[in-house]
Amino acid sequence: MRLRHWLTGIALGAVMGAFGLEFGMLALPILILGGVWAALESDRPVGVAGVLIGVGASAAGLIAVGNAQCAASNVSGNGYSASCTPPDVTPFLALAGAFVILGAALAAYLVSSACRPSV
Repeated sequence: MRLRHWLTGIALGAVMGAFGLEFGMLALPILILGGVWAALESDRPVGVAGVLIGVGASAAGLIAVGNAQCAASNVSGNGYSASCTPPDVTPFLALAGAFVILGAALAAYLVSSACRPSV
């Protein structure tokens, strides 16, 4: 397992996840380039594991920051009140968590299979 490929996959996945959430369809070219990179890489599973971890972690982080900003804007003072009700993002957080878990499991499998002595 090459650490450089794994870290590159995590960085690319984080960028892909952030761009996908922030810019929607405008981020499609970056998502396509990331998919092509992961498909053409010589150590494909390592890069894919990194991309899964990066996409899941960045998506979960951006969703959590959005909910935290909404919760922070729930203030009231002398004569005024501001409220924000965030939507239910549980399915999105579950999907992001599943990406992270799947990427971590794939990386752990690759590490264990690379360290296994051949007989």
